[in-house]
Amino acid sequence: MQGKLYGGPWTMWNNAQSDNDNKLWHDKCTKLLVPHAAGHYIGETDIVDHASYTKASYKKANWQRLAELRKKHDPMDYSLISMRV
Repeated sequence: MQGKLYGGPWTMWNNAQSDNDNKLWHDKCTKLLVPHAAGHYIGETDIVDHASYTKASYKKANWQRLAELRKKHDPMDYSLISMRV
């Protein structure tokens, strides 16, 4: 992924009781940035709750190449990165 600027919301909190509130806040901030985003950085994105962010982390040609490699080397789909998006 390439763009003129890199940024995004990062969140940290001290207790597990705040997990849901902070996750909701983080998701809201992320949605507000959508009009300004070129994609996602795979190392700092929530691919568990937002599987579509995985594909948005790669250029189209790179995503297709990754799919080819996965089909060849991981035909049972054991990888952590979901290609089903």
